[in-house]
Amino acid sequence: MRLAITAKYLFLKGRNSTILCITLISFLLHSNLKAQTYKLTFQNTKLSEALLQSSKELDIKVAFDSDKLSAITIDKEVIGNTVDEFMTNLLSNTGFEFKSRYDRYLILDLKGNDENSLYNECQIIGFKFFLSVG
Repeated sequence: MRLAITAKYLFLKGRNSTILCITLISFLLHSNLKAQTYKLTFQNTKLSEALLQSSKELDIKVAFDSDKLSAITIDKEVIGNTVDEFMTNLLSNTGFEFKSRYDRYLILDLKGNDENSLYNECQIIGFKFFLSVG
């Protein structure tokens, strides 16, 4: 009788450790799958088309001026561990940069991105003057 109880205890202990090991291994494999490298190759592709393809592949939203970016042709392989790193590598040596705003990537021209360009596009239309009479 005592032998049967001991055998049952050892069987349950072995089964529990096996389940624990399988759970631990699956957790480690799952965490490795989360680490992702983004890699796209562009050959003689307009920058605007490359951004459209990247937005579809990476499932991101990109806002840009298509007329300016269609004038630039790229021919390179772009690799990044994160979306930000991928976008930085894609836009390197193009004269453009990106800013992440409102869950979108805004593509901006480096030449027209100084503080004075913001003021050149503004115009004061009028003003109101209040005189308190008392």
